[in-house]
Amino acid sequence: DISISDSTGKAIFSLMNGFQNYIVLTGNKSIVDNKWHQVTVSRDVLNQSILLYIDGIIDSIGEAFNYDLTNSADIDVGRYYTGADSYYKGHIDNIRIYNRTLSDSEVKALYKKEYPHFEEVQSILTHGGRNWESFKIDKKLI
Repeated sequence: DISISDSTGKAIFSLMNGFQNYIVLTGNKSIVDNKWHQVTVSRDVLNQSILLYIDGIIDSIGEAFNYDLTNSADIDVGRYYTGADSYYKGHIDNIRIYNRTLSDSEVKALYKKEYPHFEEVQSILTHGGRNWESFKIDKKLI
């Protein structure tokens, strides 16, 4: 889950399996200022870290985890893991999920909208009637 704390205005990344939290990483910078912000989370298995970026810049670093993430659980964006009433009140767009770790320069390029060449591969109808699209970037499946 990626959410924003009501009390601090900081981005929060949480990863759960059922009722068990694997990780909760809170950012350092408040992003409740009526401006658009990009929040990116990257899991670096090699360096055993989780990186939380705000607007293309590393904001917080946490310890990685060695859990297998293969499952059929829903992914929540804008909802804190503590309950059904914990939803973000605002606009969320341009959600992307990659099957690899993004480098610092790739995260910064995404923030600056320096996109490489995209080719649409497929569009998938998901639970709840939403479409997820997978792409190839410079011939790499994303």
